[in-house]
Amino acid sequence: MDLVKIGCKPEEYVQYKEPEDYVKMELNTFPLHYPPPQPPGFGIPEKWLKIMAKYKFSWRIIELAKAMKRKSRKKFGWIPPPPPEEKRKRRIKADPEIQFYTDQMSRPAIRRLEHNKKMFARVLDSKHRGKLRRTIHSAWDSIYNYYKKKERDRYLRMLRIQKRQKKDDYVFNRTDNLAMPKKLYKPKPKKPKKKKKNFKECPECRTRMNLMSMPKEREEPRVNRLGVVKKAALRYQITKETLALTKPFKRFKEFLPPLPLGKVKKGALLYQITERTESLAVPRKRSDGAGADDDDWNPFAISKWALRYRPTKRILELARPRVLEK
Repeated sequence: MDLVKIGCKPEEYVQYKEPEDYVKMELNTFPLHYPPPQPPGFGIPEKWLKIMAKYKFSWRIIELAKAMKRKSRKKFGWIPPPPPEEKRKRRIKADPEIQFYTDQMSRPAIRRLEHNKKMFARVLDSKHRGKLRRTIHSAWDSIYNYYKKKERDRYLRMLRIQKRQKKDDYVFNRTDNLAMPKKLYKPKPKKPKKKKKNFKECPECRTRMNLMSMPKEREEPRVNRLGVVKKAALRYQITKETLALTKPFKRFKEFLPPLPLGKVKKGALLYQITERTESLAVPRKRSDGAGADDDDWNPFAISKWALRYRPTKRILELARPRVLEK
């Protein structure tokens, strides 16, 4: 051992003897975990060295043999995006021919776009409607819609020509109408008022009155045969509920019984007539315009309309005198 490196002089160095007496102590320990495994050996294993000896100039083995740098990132950390310069370097540009055809194929068919526009125009807002309009406009330039665009342009051209022709016809007709002299509109002659027809001058009124005075034709009522009872009614047995319903209710017993016919109250016999009731009881004749003050006025005279009246069968039956049995 180099004593100078230790930091002491050779005179001061003392070497102690090893102890000969040992003290024995009985201690039992229980380990809490397994001992750590042995560290892996450094270097390339022999198995891979034999393979590498066969392929000395293999670029794949050389690339895989290089050590990779581990990125120290947190488990739930934010990964910042790469700067725009690195993005541009990594971006791979496609072939212009492939890029052209992919751009053309990305535009859908006009039929689908028009269908979506009709179906969802009311639901979508103005922003999405404008987006649909722009996609339809750009889809017309697709090579897959070339012939459809030609047909559309031809149809629009024909519409413009027809519109121009209609406009020319309208202009010529308008100029001819303006060149014509204006018509003078005279006031319309007033129609003479129709005179009201009197009863004597109206033959239709008489026929109408005659029809109205005729008795109405009524169908004879259906006469049921009396004395005929059904067999089911003869076999019927009355129940307790129907018997209870045949009895009159208590609330009907409070009503006064009706007056007997032919009798008059004593108060009615003592009634004195007034001038108003006497004037109302006298018949009036307003059709001829005669008043009650005229001397020639007969209150019991029969009117002309009553003489034209045609009585019905029922009234004739009631007019016959009845024979009262003794």
